[in-house]
Amino acid sequence: MPDSRDLLRAQRLEERGGLSVLALPAPEDVSEREGRWITAHMLIALAVGSALTLETRKDGLRRWWFNVPLMLFIGAIGSLAATGVTRGARAAWSRVRSDELSGQRVFWLRYFTSFLASAIAFDLIGSRLEGSALWRGTTARITTVGWPLAILSLFVNATEVQAAGRLAATRLTLMSERMPLRNHNALDANLKHLMASRTLFTFIYMDLDGFKNVNDQLGHRAGDLVLAATGEVLDGLNAVPFHMHGDEFAFLVAGHDTNRIEAEVRRAYAGIRGIGLRHGVDLAATFGAAYSRVASSPDEVRHAADTEMLRAKGAGKRRLALPSRDPIILSS
Repeated sequence: MPDSRDLLRAQRLEERGGLSVLALPAPEDVSEREGRWITAHMLIALAVGSALTLETRKDGLRRWWFNVPLMLFIGAIGSLAATGVTRGARAAWSRVRSDELSGQRVFWLRYFTSFLASAIAFDLIGSRLEGSALWRGTTARITTVGWPLAILSLFVNATEVQAAGRLAATRLTLMSERMPLRNHNALDANLKHLMASRTLFTFIYMDLDGFKNVNDQLGHRAGDLVLAATGEVLDGLNAVPFHMHGDEFAFLVAGHDTNRIEAEVRRAYAGIRGIGLRHGVDLAATFGAAYSRVASSPDEVRHAADTEMLRAKGAGKRRLALPSRDPIILSS
């Protein structure tokens, strides 16, 4: 299991439901999406490329302004080629196999493709321009501008690919495999962050009632659809939702206002009842809540919520158990 401190250091924060929580990396290819990475690499490439070019002007390489955009063009070829090969490999893999191409295989495929495509592009373009323009003498002297900039373009590609692989892996670490909700790893990291910042919140465990009947009566595919629909319901709350595993969920509500907590729980409950009606099954949920102010660690607040959940189930399920109160019946 990943270290929550590493996740906290690696991820930026976002506001969700009145709470500051870990933001999830974009699901798209982050080497194209994360502007801060590409901007930084371009600035470095421009600075180093310009310095190298100015240093080699004494060798008669007068068209120095042509070199930097050409180098960036070569880098773009590498990135585009890697993207195309990666997408094609994913599509081919899904047709041959029932699962998806693993993130590790995607990372190495993109990594080596970007290197290979950039190297081929540099060789072809350099050969065409050899002896007639800026690239004169690139095979004769290591100090001329062609080879250093080619190496730099490869380094830029490799760095972008590594950033893409790291952020994509982080997303998988924080996301549920079944739906676009945060998972238990994200919950642990967020609880540590919120408690370290002394933020008041209410932690709510939720367990579906009647989910086994969905699988038994309608099949596991229907069960997956029900879980996905439950995730959509929770994602629509003014809260931060998590998918723990199976039919167990959790969400964080800002503050300790019991009226707000009960309102969000009733919204979730009504949505879950609606899912059951659409599938023709009796589906409900039971909730257990715990306040952050009475706990000194994430484990304590989770244990307190689990205890309240057991109390609600013992009272007959379909209830919300709040500390020091009788469980609230959510439906008859």
